Amino acid sequence: MRQVKAFTIIELLVAMVIGALVTGFAYYGYDVAWKLFQQYRKNEKVINQLGQLRVALESDFLHARSIDTRENGIRIVTQEGRLADYAFYSTGVVYVSNNVTDSFKVAVTYYEPRYNAVKCQLPGLLVDELYLETEITGEQEKYHFLKRYSAAEHMLKEEEINGTDQSVKL
Repeated sequence: MRQVKAFTIIELLVAMVIGALVTGFAYYGYDVAWKLFQQYRKNEKVINQLGQLRVALESDFLHARSIDTRENGIRIVTQEGRLADYAFYSTGVVYVSNNVTDSFKVAVTYYEPRYNAVKCQLPGLLVDELYLETEITGEQEKYHFLKRYSAAEHMLKEEEINGTDQSVKL
């Protein structure tokens, strides 16, 4: 009788178990990589939102004629006369300018408008600094925005507040 070369049942079972283990490890690795990718995309969106907010605030502070406090935020009047309102909330920032409303999903943990290093607590006060703290992926991010006014701008703002014209007329 002629003997046929073949695998035994035990050899086939061992091969199947090894194949199942390799497939299981591969699936686990894929699952971990997919979850990391999803977390990266979520963090990327938040970081992009924060970057856009930072650029908008820097640009508005740079081109500001005046910055005033408002309830929950600030109002910036640019050199061109454009108004930009920022409202800061724990769930995000709302930006309104030229009938365009935008929101940034950035968790603001603290903001403090200041004038001459003194915290501005009442609406309508002039602002030359803004401290902003946000939380991204469990870490605090701190930002500091500055506006330097000229003496003429200070005088104009005081005239606005007092409602008097104190300019010298010749």
